[in-house]
Amino acid sequence: MLLGGAMVAFLACENENSAERLYDERMDELEDFVDSVETAVNRDANHDWSRLDSRFTRLTNEVKNLEPKVSDPDTEDRRKIAERYGEAKQKSVNQSQNNIETEAEAHLNNLESWWDEHKVRAEGTIEQRASNVGDDIEEAAEESMAWLEENFERLGDNIKERYQKVKADIED
Repeated sequence: MLLGGAMVAFLACENENSAERLYDERMDELEDFVDSVETAVNRDANHDWSRLDSRFTRLTNEVKNLEPKVSDPDTEDRRKIAERYGEAKQKSVNQSQNNIETEAEAHLNNLESWWDEHKVRAEGTIEQRASNVGDDIEEAAEESMAWLEENFERLGDNIKERYQKVKADIED
């Protein structure tokens, strides 16, 4: 009987130690994941956030599910890790938007320069203007116009207004 009690105590202790080890492993894995996300964001702003969010949620849930099984879960550390992940994601989104604005500005400047050089040829009847502008549009201006059109919804209000003005001038 004494031996049976000792065995139960041993198994209970072993299960608790196992849960503690697993919890520590999962916390390390969560922290390593967030470290790698931060590193990746510092290298490049464009990421598949739905995939990253899914993995982050899975790792966080694994840690949360283990917390009741350990004697002293570090919920504050988990909260700080989640905060770091949120900050990295926001930084990436901001960088991505800045990159789009920078590229949009370059394309718009290209298109505006081309239009300033060629709008004199856009005089006359509507048919003549369309023909002159159509014949004259350069590949770079076409590329810029296509890029701006394709990314229009992602552009800032100032860029959108300037693009719409140039587009309307070209089409008039």
